[in-house]
Amino acid sequence: MPLPLLGLFVSTAIGTLLVWLLAKPISGIVVSLVNAFWAVAIAQALSAVITILLGYLLTYHLGPGLILAAIVKCFIQATILRIMARSTANTLPAPKAYILALIVVGVDFLIVPPFVSWVGHA
Repeated sequence: MPLPLLGLFVSTAIGTLLVWLLAKPISGIVVSLVNAFWAVAIAQALSAVITILLGYLLTYHLGPGLILAAIVKCFIQATILRIMARSTANTLPAPKAYILALIVVGVDFLIVPPFVSWVGHA
């Protein structure tokens, strides 16, 4: 399996578990595992496409490209989480959505790549 695809799968799985486990303590909203999966999967796929476009446009500027990709990914994740909460007749305030999104994006950038590299080279 190619490493970018493995990274997307691992990132989606870990993000799903994080949203499912942390939504109740952070926001007070009970999220089903299926809703958490679809919210994270849609946000991961959309942000992957946008990140590829950003990578193409900012080929020679790695630092600003990574920062911009993280900001865009956090915005997309928070927006999808708010839409998910709204679909279950709940309201997720923006600050709590961004806290949850920051946790998911932070794990995506800091924990998933070493894990995928470790699995890929094992």
